[in-house]
Amino acid sequence: MKDKKGSVDVERIIESQRIVTSILSLASEELSLDDALQKIMDLLLKIPWLPRARIGAIFLRDGENLRMVANGGMPQKIVERCKVIMAGECLCGLTLEKGEVLFVNCLDERHTIRFEDTHDHGHYCLPLRANNRVIGVINLYLESGHPYDPVEEALLESVATAVAGVISHIQLRDQERKLSLAIDQVPDWVVMTDRDGVIQYANRAVEEITGCSLKEVIGSKPNIWKSGLHDKAFYKRLWDTVLRGKPFRAVFINRKKNGELFYLDQTITPIKGSDGEIKGFVATGKDVTESKKYQEKIYKLAYYDPLTGIPNRNYFMEEGARMLRKNRDSSFYMIVVDIDRFKFVNDVYGAKLSDELLRWVADSLREELGEEALISRLGSDEFGVLVRGQGSDKRASVVARRLLRRISQPVVIDGRQVAITISAGVSLYPDHGRTMSELLRSADIALTHAKEEGKNTFALFRSDMNLRVRETISITKDIVGSCARKDFELRFQPIVDASTGKVMAYEVLSRWKKKNVSPARFIPVLEETGLINELSLWIVEESLSMLELMQRDLGYSLSVSINVSPLNLKSQKFVNRVTSLFRSVSVPDGAVIFEITENVLLSEEEGIRKALLQLRDQGVAFAIDDFGAGHTSLHYLRRYPIDFVKFDSAFLRGIEKDVRNKALLESLIYTMRRMEKWTVAEGVERKEQLRILQSFGCDLCQGFYFYKPMKKDELFGLLRELGE
Repeated sequence: MKDKKGSVDVERIIESQRIVTSILSLASEELSLDDALQKIMDLLLKIPWLPRARIGAIFLRDGENLRMVANGGMPQKIVERCKVIMAGECLCGLTLEKGEVLFVNCLDERHTIRFEDTHDHGHYCLPLRANNRVIGVINLYLESGHPYDPVEEALLESVATAVAGVISHIQLRDQERKLSLAIDQVPDWVVMTDRDGVIQYANRAVEEITGCSLKEVIGSKPNIWKSGLHDKAFYKRLWDTVLRGKPFRAVFINRKKNGELFYLDQTITPIKGSDGEIKGFVATGKDVTESKKYQEKIYKLAYYDPLTGIPNRNYFMEEGARMLRKNRDSSFYMIVVDIDRFKFVNDVYGAKLSDELLRWVADSLREELGEEALISRLGSDEFGVLVRGQGSDKRASVVARRLLRRISQPVVIDGRQVAITISAGVSLYPDHGRTMSELLRSADIALTHAKEEGKNTFALFRSDMNLRVRETISITKDIVGSCARKDFELRFQPIVDASTGKVMAYEVLSRWKKKNVSPARFIPVLEETGLINELSLWIVEESLSMLELMQRDLGYSLSVSINVSPLNLKSQKFVNRVTSLFRSVSVPDGAVIFEITENVLLSEEEGIRKALLQLRDQGVAFAIDDFGAGHTSLHYLRRYPIDFVKFDSAFLRGIEKDVRNKALLESLIYTMRRMEKWTVAEGVERKEQLRILQSFGCDLCQGFYFYKPMKKDELFGLLRELGE
């Protein structure tokens, strides 16, 4: 009998090894995680030596819960009930909680999920472990009364170990691909090498700039692009700098595969390991060769859009004014066209395809309207049209509908079918304006109205649309002569550690006492009237005073985040005044964070950069506010001293169900963390949003889920309460 049992054990071991081999082989196949787990499930249900009901499921950890990702033979009602299982719930939840194999051979009190017609049966619940953490559970049904067998359990644990290995491999592969995809779509040059300078990675921009295929580049050294125009002293400075652990920046004169020279404004940064030793280098740069050619084409740059080839705003305004002067007694209509949700389109399809889409829109406008129309690209995704014609109101409506119909048709770009919609605003000459500025202003107001009506439509300007304009005039009238200390007050919204909920900082928000008007409405007026510097200086003074008071009375060392206008940074007087304020107080470096928008950096004004560096010398940290709301580029994250990246609240809208938005945010957070930037999520309102952000590794969170903006005494009261 002993020999017979030993023979059976050998057979089971051999069969288990076969199954483990089959499972591990899936790691080398190009399968999605869900497909791989379903194949694994099918293999597990075919184990010949395990008497069971041919039913099973695989769950993956999702925060503190389990989510079913594969099953076999399981009744639909059980599938629906067990889509998500909480930690500690039923057998699988207990396995997640305890991290141990759970064997039962009957329906006992631990089997909390059951139905009236559930037959008696047993289970093997096997934890899937990776990096000392349970990442999932395998649940295999057994026949009722199945005896416990330690050999059987050990064999199943070896199978579970193989499954966990495959899961970890596929997840790591997918994560690396996400990062590679994000970097690959950056228009700037990115090259990574080992310590000896052997290229390990290059993005698509390198291939496009040099003409060398990635196959030729990987494994080579950067000297494949050497032009011979730099002397030995140049390269000595380079290596002396990077081997000291410092970044090296210069304009490199390199040579393409075809022999042409190209100029690369490049920064080489050492990559250090946890032990502080240099492990390799990353080079990021921008091809500046074309800047020389642009100088020779200054007129075209001044009056034509380089992307689409059609006139730009300057040409539109000047040529349009000439047309109006020449034909004063004629009728004209102006149409301003804007692509709906263009940021979303850019996020989903990428910058390259979005550029092609803009070209296609420009071509469509030219084909639809012909040479009689003056067509231009007014801005990012906005186009302007001016047409001479009688009966302009009816004719303009017909043309606007035609444009909406034409551009809403799906189009194939780079092998992908893309569908977009547009909104349009229409104004008439001379009814809605006698100058190009007046016509454009009226058309813009009508466009805003069309957007508010739900997009994918057009609106003809009406006088009642001017109400919002009148409101702006009223705000301007009331705000002129305002005093920051008397007419404005401050609110403070805590910023917390995403993992612990601990208050780490707070953002200062301004409120206007005279009118219940959003800062989004009165801040632009303050900028236009030149009062923004006074308000910003007052906020900085109050914030520094609060930091000292907080440290002295409460013993708290928090950071304060202050929104700064582009006009503040362009004012040397403001920068100098802030510098003096910092020298008069004692606050730690990094305790004050200035939040700036992406648009501030996109201008790439040297004066802005100098202002940031001057403030950085005083210990000011910088955050990009509303990251992703504009024309996001990773270029300025290396050019400017940015410490924090605050993601626009739009990323969190519907993130629980929006798979694409979730994947984009996860990739961006991962990329920012790799670039050693602190990540902050704004607008957190629900627990599920927080859970998702925690799973992505977001550092800090801010929003109504934690705290609403509060007064100074309320903030101090909160901190006292938390300190107790």
